[in-house]
Amino acid sequence: MAVLVVATGMIACSTEFKKDGDGGVDDALDIATEAPADGTPDGGAECGNGDVDDGEQCDDGNDVDGDGCDGDCTYSCEGDGDCLDDNPCNGEEICDVDSHACDAGVAMDDGYLIDVGPPRIICLSGNEAESVCGDGFVDEGGGEFCEPPGEGTCTDECLLGCSGDDDCVDDGVLCNGEEFCDAGLCGRRNVPESGTACNDELYCTTDEACDGAGTCTGGDPTCDDALACTDDRCDESTRACDFPIRAGNCLMSGECYVDHDRNPANDCEECDSSREFSLWIPLSDGTTCADDGAGCTDDVCASGACDHPLLSSWCYMGGACIAHGTRDSGNECLVCDSTVDPTAWTTDVGYSCDDGDSCTTGDECDSTGACVGTSTSTFSGASQVTAGFYHTCAIVGSGLSCWGYSSDGQLGDGSTTRSFSPVSVTGLSSGVVHVGAGMSHTCAAVSGGAVKCWGNNSDGQIGNGTSGTDVLSPADVVGLSGADQVCGGFYHSCARLTSGQVRCWGRNTYGELGNGTSTRSLTPVGVLPVTGSGYLGGVLEISCGNYHNCARLSSGQMVCWGFNGHGQSGGDGSLPGTLTRPVVVRTSETDSTPLSIVDQIALGGNHTCAVMRTGNVKCWGYGINGELGDGDMASKDAPVYVMIGVSPSFMLASIVEVSGGSSHTCALATSGNVVCWGSGAEGQLGNGVSGTGYDEPRPVFVQSSSTGGNLTGVSALDMGSMHSVAIANSPDNVIGWGRNNYGQLGIGTYATPQLYPEMVGCP
Repeated sequence: MAVLVVATGMIACSTEFKKDGDGGVDDALDIATEAPADGTPDGGAECGNGDVDDGEQCDDGNDVDGDGCDGDCTYSCEGDGDCLDDNPCNGEEICDVDSHACDAGVAMDDGYLIDVGPPRIICLSGNEAESVCGDGFVDEGGGEFCEPPGEGTCTDECLLGCSGDDDCVDDGVLCNGEEFCDAGLCGRRNVPESGTACNDELYCTTDEACDGAGTCTGGDPTCDDALACTDDRCDESTRACDFPIRAGNCLMSGECYVDHDRNPANDCEECDSSREFSLWIPLSDGTTCADDGAGCTDDVCASGACDHPLLSSWCYMGGACIAHGTRDSGNECLVCDSTVDPTAWTTDVGYSCDDGDSCTTGDECDSTGACVGTSTSTFSGASQVTAGFYHTCAIVGSGLSCWGYSSDGQLGDGSTTRSFSPVSVTGLSSGVVHVGAGMSHTCAAVSGGAVKCWGNNSDGQIGNGTSGTDVLSPADVVGLSGADQVCGGFYHSCARLTSGQVRCWGRNTYGELGNGTSTRSLTPVGVLPVTGSGYLGGVLEISCGNYHNCARLSSGQMVCWGFNGHGQSGGDGSLPGTLTRPVVVRTSETDSTPLSIVDQIALGGNHTCAVMRTGNVKCWGYGINGELGDGDMASKDAPVYVMIGVSPSFMLASIVEVSGGSSHTCALATSGNVVCWGSGAEGQLGNGVSGTGYDEPRPVFVQSSSTGGNLTGVSALDMGSMHSVAIANSPDNVIGWGRNNYGQLGIGTYATPQLYPEMVGCP
């Protein structure tokens, strides 16, 4: 018992000064001497045994205030609402969801105003209190300017006094009403109702309104910078708008980009927000960048810029990719040599080229990039020559060259530039079989039987299926094969086939195509026979005039078709002016027997001539300028002999070839001499005479020069509009005389006229 009494005393002392479980001497007796921590005094209840039994929320076995487990074994709180004590001054209580104990918030500072009253309620020592003089807090809003004991006593000296409203200065705050003097003290009145618009002077709030208790409050902040890559928020501490950039975005120069977007101004920079969200980041060297559109370059980044290095074996010039070894289309002396300079043409010195001048040989590229050849003094080796209105062409070897006027591309060198010396026809350096010149177009029969034409194509005379657009270099005549002769008129063309038939194309106003119609054709059509159906056959030779054509047949006869306004078809005067199919040329106006034993034919502008097997020449048609050579200046409907005198014994004889111009005619004798008759206004008769109105109705000899002597050694000839050309002397030089205003004589000058033959050559 003594021990128990002592123990009991010690327990009493312990419970007064010590806490259970503190390690004191009473700890061993806690179970025997103390009541259950959270249970009933007798310890018989389940609560307090340290176990959470049925019906209990908790049981921690001790009785410590604020530990979350109350004496009835229930939780102190399960949410913040369980902790509220309606005292705003001691801070906002929060339920600790782990311990289920209420944690007190931060208490308000002394003097914090809760209610403007009256009475005015403030916080003091964590509790609500009425603001009064002597509470130790200077409540300026309540009229105090001092507070005892250190700053005076609770007398009038600590209260703001006033004698009138002017002593109560308006603080400018709308929501707390207007200041006024009331019984010596400043008060407020006319406090605006709740919802009255005001300005809380905060940057990012809207819909500010008085709350009815003297305070201006704002609505939800509205911050919007109109950028999709930023968040729009109001800073809680500064109440100012803030626009932080969102993750994975960049903002450069006011524009939003997402990661890996390329810089519009530099495809080798990208947005990389992990490194810098306001600056472009260079891409690694070798990264593929914007395609420059050139198939011969790489497109890769290098040092932060898009580079386009050339691939091997390529040149890049003028915005175009050019393969190694390719030559400049405008100058074959320039070549792409990627090993020398891939950005500029390289001069290929010594390259065998073609300077386009048939008067030169050994053409090579020099160091300046020019194609230079050795000039020859003459244009030699010609096998055929033909003359158009103002241009001339000749076959040399099997290649073709032309010179003179080229306004419609009739020279065939790809340009419209006239030339006073021979230029090569594009693509016809070999394989030319026969050539025929029209007014301002040219056609050539080539090996294999095809025909190519170039120049004026106003009415489809080129035969390529089109019209209206000039053709500057040789074009294939559509659907034509087996041709070995060609000729050209004003606006039409014809070809003889090896089968003995004839095909024509182009304008057909006067029946020039001989197909029974007056409708033009852009491609070849067959010439009808004199009667019946099918095609004209047995043709050995064809010739074209301005608007009419004639053919020499294997029977020795002649047929003509087309324009017949001057009797150039060889009838008796009863035939119409337009013949859409061939008619037989008769012997004379009084003899309807067909003209026969014809050896060679030639058509002028509007007249026709033929060499007979006897060596005589007959002409008919237009004769006003003496071009018929019969001694007068009149047109004839049927053939008449060319005369050198008034007696029949003075008929022109020993002729092997005749050729007609627009208004003059020339003939080649077996002796190699040439005689001409008709208009000589431009010196086209070659006898040293010219002038307006000068005509010769009978043949005169072409002279070799001004020193006298007849021209000899001629082997072929052809007449242009007002100029004459021939092949003469060994080795078959081309010579010309007459009009030369467009360089149609090919003598290296535009001087006109030439009254005597001049040799075609280089200037």
